[in-house]
Amino acid sequence: MQEIFHFFLTKAENPFQAGENVKKFLDKYELVRYDLFEIKDFFIHKPTSERFWEILEYSIEKNKETLLNFLKELKREGFSKIEDILEIS
Repeated sequence: MQEIFHFFLTKAENPFQAGENVKKFLDKYELVRYDLFEIKDFFIHKPTSERFWEILEYSIEKNKETLLNFLKELKREGFSKIEDILEIS
């Protein structure tokens, strides 16, 4: 099974609360469900940490890449305007 990583921003007093916030979000999120979900403490960073900003910048760039790839795929499928996406059924 392929391991997939996601980064979440959440406001919390401590790592435990940060993890709980993410779990609550994913419990309500209807687009994706996970067989296994694990939060690793060493991936939790405060905004005062240098690593936080490195991860944030990396995550933003990866999201831009993903979005660009989705848009390229839609263009290959014949969608040229945002309004065209509304026609997907």
